[in-house]
Amino acid sequence: MWVYELPTTGSVSFADFVAGGDPAHIARTTTARAGLKTLLKSAKRSDGERDYLNLVKTIDEYLPWLYALIDAVEADAVTLKAQPVFSWRSTLSSHLLSSSPRVDVHTLHAELAFTLLTYAFALSDLAHATTAPLGAYEHERGTSGTQRKANDDALAGAVKLLCRAAGVFGHIAEKVIPAWDTYETKNGLKSPPRPVDLSADVLHALSRLALADAHTLALRTMFSRASAESALTPGPPLPKSHPSPGVVSKLFLHVSENYSAAFSLVRSASSASADLRRHAEREAALSAALAHKWLGVDAGEAKGGPGPRAGEAVAFLNWARDELEGLKKASLGERVQATKSGGAEKEAGAKLAKAALVREIESVGAFLKAYRQLNDTVHFQPVPQVAALKTLIPAGRSAVASKPFEPPAGEYTARHEMWLRASGRRRMVRTVPMQPVEGHNQSEGE
Repeated sequence: MWVYELPTTGSVSFADFVAGGDPAHIARTTTARAGLKTLLKSAKRSDGERDYLNLVKTIDEYLPWLYALIDAVEADAVTLKAQPVFSWRSTLSSHLLSSSPRVDVHTLHAELAFTLLTYAFALSDLAHATTAPLGAYEHERGTSGTQRKANDDALAGAVKLLCRAAGVFGHIAEKVIPAWDTYETKNGLKSPPRPVDLSADVLHALSRLALADAHTLALRTMFSRASAESALTPGPPLPKSHPSPGVVSKLFLHVSENYSAAFSLVRSASSASADLRRHAEREAALSAALAHKWLGVDAGEAKGGPGPRAGEAVAFLNWARDELEGLKKASLGERVQATKSGGAEKEAGAKLAKAALVREIESVGAFLKAYRQLNDTVHFQPVPQVAALKTLIPAGRSAVASKPFEPPAGEYTARHEMWLRASGRRRMVRTVPMQPVEGHNQSEGE
């Protein structure tokens, strides 16, 4: 699972560029944003556990005020003395001099885009923080039924968080960015080039990445009981609690499709983080290898018709083994690089990934040995080449879906009405382009 570096942001006083309305409402909006700035600054300086849940709640408090202010400006309930400029760190940019360069973004729509981006990062990182302490509990036979149920519930909660994150990423790409473009065109504005974090391709990539991570966790819950039962004796026969190998293979194919799509989209953005590209590429290859593994097991365990397709099983498992061994060799260098680049979370994640890879190689080896022996002594079926196997791969299958993001309607409506009541009357829409004002939004405290 990818762990996002949270951005930081500079200070802003909305009173510097908002005219009209109730000063108390403007002050509340400034205070809500200041709380977000403080938490992001604290998270950047913290080497230990970060309070992602508090960050999510803080953004939940700020968003209704920000949405209400944007709508109040568009309804001409308040006016802008000048276009605001907000300072943020671009944490997905690959820059020669800085891995997270500071960028200035113009307009309230830009602020909304970066705030929602931070929201999605926090949801994803909260999912990781929820699951990381669980370890590989599903492979431990000593885990009690009560503890296993609690861990399964934690995974299910993380799946929901990732589905929410996927929806937020998609919402920024499909709703916020187009609204930003429309606003700039309408007002004759031309902002500086936007950071790669807010490009449509990268946002869609992050949405696919979150959805793929959600499926990976959902698969862990499906395997929970069966993994423990197979821990001491991997390979056939499958325990009764094991999910259908055919269904599992289709789910892994869907995961691979999402990671592959994310990789292609991120690769198209040349200034995007190289680490993010490598992560998406590696996870796409891993999930494809696991899909091939379970296609092999499905063939080896076939009951109907002529019975087990032993030759096909051996071929798929040979293919999966070669892919996993290749990933193991590549991961040695990646693990060292992740450790050197800093971050206990990345280092711990690299170790867990290596252990999981070794476990999968051993599992594939056990199935391959059993089905090869069966084919060599009973079935004597030909073992197809990889080219032939590719024609047998089915379509992927989805288990969970992105949760569409909905702006905070209830609180937003109440706060928007405050702005309207405070304005006393509607003003003429301002059509003259406004020059940016930087106010207090410099890199203070970043």
